[in-house]
Amino acid sequence: MKQYFSLLIVLLALMSTSFTAFSGNAEPFIELVPTVSLGKASQANLQLLGGTTWQVSDEVGLGFGTGAISSFKFDGKPSIPLFFRSKFDLGSGNIIPFITFDAGYNFNLDDIDNSTILLSPTVGFRTHGFYLGAGYLASIATEGDANVGHNLAFRLGYQFSGKSGKKMRTPTFIKRSQVKLELGFAYDFDSKEHYFSSQYASHMGTAATAKLVWMLRLADQFLLGIGSGFEGGLYKSVERFSDETSTTYDGVASIPVFIRPQYNIRLGDSKFVPYVSCDLGYRFFVEEKDVDYDGLIVEPQIGISYKRLSLGVGGSLTKYEVEGYEEKAHTTVVPKVTIGFTIN
Repeated sequence: MKQYFSLLIVLLALMSTSFTAFSGNAEPFIELVPTVSLGKASQANLQLLGGTTWQVSDEVGLGFGTGAISSFKFDGKPSIPLFFRSKFDLGSGNIIPFITFDAGYNFNLDDIDNSTILLSPTVGFRTHGFYLGAGYLASIATEGDANVGHNLAFRLGYQFSGKSGKKMRTPTFIKRSQVKLELGFAYDFDSKEHYFSSQYASHMGTAATAKLVWMLRLADQFLLGIGSGFEGGLYKSVERFSDETSTTYDGVASIPVFIRPQYNIRLGDSKFVPYVSCDLGYRFFVEEKDVDYDGLIVEPQIGISYKRLSLGVGGSLTKYEVEGYEEKAHTTVVPKVTIGFTIN
């Protein structure tokens, strides 16, 4: 009976949204939210959410939403969240930074007693209706020991426009900021491999990354940014026995979170601007592997930018260990190339 009650709540919420979505200052939204739990027992979930916010002022919106939450394996019944959302726009123009905060309840249809309270702050930016954000999701159990699940959440969505109000004054710090999309590729050229014992060797192989960085200009040539994204890697492991050798390849997926100091080198009036930067942060791995990577991020880089495009070369400090072998860890610097595009 409780399951039908939760579904009824969701149905009423969707009906209310459909009737009022395009009235007044309503701004309906739909979004896809992958989440990755933090901790040793990492788990990835996928959320499909929809709802509506209403503009109560030029900067503030209030509303609600619902949807479905499932694991990436799509096993078992999806859970149904019902939440309230507050939204704060931080400027105007083609690119609008924003902050949202969701608070609600997640109905677990497999076991209604294991439903959870959801709290989720997010920061991001919106352009021409599409928006991208990253934040934190707390899942608080209502039964038992009331454990709290900690997750990283990434939001990709579209917001339908309501009636436009008066134009807001863009804050100075927004005018001094820029958003940059980067694609990177790294390859471990270490031909010696990294021996952990007389029977085992391993090396990183290749890695590809996609990053989104929000940079704030603190001085004429100095910028400080914060970013995140997705990284996929491939490593090769070789086990040698008395009569045979076994080679395996495995993938590693992680979510990097980092800060980036950057210094631009001006060359008179030239449109080509050399720069030096270094990413400092931590990687959160989607699942555990036999090869245990240290999550520390240290990635120095030199490059050159031309208008909105940039090209950089550098290295990624990688430290890892193989479980069950005497030589515990190995550290190597993996060469890396990145291509960037500044959105604003």
